[in-house]
Amino acid sequence: MNSPNILLYTIDALRFDAAFQLTALSGEKWSFFRNHYGVAHCSDPNYLAILTGWSPDAIKELYGVEVYTQMGSQFKKVFPTLPVALKKLRGYSSWAYQPVRVPRFYLQGFDIISWAPSDSISDPQMPAIRKMLKEMKSPWFGFVRVMDCHYPYLGAHDIPKDSQGEIDTDRVKESYWKSVQHSNEVLKDFLPWVLESYPNTVIILLSDHGESLGEHGIWDHLYTLYEVLVHVPLWIYLPDQSGRNCSGLTQHTDIVPTFCELVGLELEGEGQSWLPFLKDESPPPDREEVSLVGWGCHPLGSKEEVEGLTGRELWKHRAIRSKSWKYIVNWHQEKGANFQLFNLEKDPGEVENVISMHPDLTQHFVNILRRIDASFPMPTESSVGPAYSEIDREIILARLQALGYA
Repeated sequence: MNSPNILLYTIDALRFDAAFQLTALSGEKWSFFRNHYGVAHCSDPNYLAILTGWSPDAIKELYGVEVYTQMGSQFKKVFPTLPVALKKLRGYSSWAYQPVRVPRFYLQGFDIISWAPSDSISDPQMPAIRKMLKEMKSPWFGFVRVMDCHYPYLGAHDIPKDSQGEIDTDRVKESYWKSVQHSNEVLKDFLPWVLESYPNTVIILLSDHGESLGEHGIWDHLYTLYEVLVHVPLWIYLPDQSGRNCSGLTQHTDIVPTFCELVGLELEGEGQSWLPFLKDESPPPDREEVSLVGWGCHPLGSKEEVEGLTGRELWKHRAIRSKSWKYIVNWHQEKGANFQLFNLEKDPGEVENVISMHPDLTQHFVNILRRIDASFPMPTESSVGPAYSEIDREIILARLQALGYA
């Protein structure tokens, strides 16, 4: 088979439970990864992993770069992305559809980038992408990032209010699920056109991170590392293969190795290729655990818009997710740390913190985290501090307003 085209299609902020509404991906040719994880709760670190194959911790260890705070142009000189490698070593042309015009280094290497307003609603015809493809020679690598499921959902800037002037959370949720339905309609129109026009195309479709819709009293995706934020759906389409279901633990850093093996390209990274599994030549991939990291992301908007949110940057987060358990540390560098342990088989919603009941298991996770980041507080070294579920309503409202809602 000639080198395939590769389409990497991402739906920003798509929750895992939204996967079952995307009927456009229900055919027997699609492989579904049931326990796939990002590396963080927000976009930049996840796109780093998706397009380079490296986690934020590996980048920091290898290059001394703090990913979230140093994602600008100075990083381009020292770190290759997948489209750069495909172009240089395999002759691929490349294009990107990117709705947020920011100088992120992971966008380097593309021959053409089509920018769109970050709150624009995807046209099912995807005219900008069709126009770019007319200028591409095969094989090509295409990267799509759509924002329909990212706030403001479907471009709606007004926060729904009830008759008392309170935030109507039911209508906020309704807006999100309507955005999922719209995403499905886009896929039902766009993907058949791609496969009819370019039948030798491999497609990976996934989300960078999830979205919290009131779970734990939290909205959007910048607060800690609960499952609704880091557990995301992923599908793969290979032209000449039947679909398979994977229930093993996988992570964004596995995507680049899979693409590289597909085209016979060697590129350093820390993940593992899924290609043998997809070709029915090996058991499903399955990590022992995945490591997750979060930063105190600065709120968007001006200082006036985010009044009351100062101190947000003092939060840092870590989590280790094994096959059945999840250990989370939420660390406020002035107020202390909150430690949580959840049995995900019995408590998938992460409601009951059982850390006091399992000291040996907790120590196991503490040892793993100490190897990853020895600077992080441990349960024996810090008193339990505030959790993000304790953020008051005014802070959450200010956050929503800073994100573009009126």
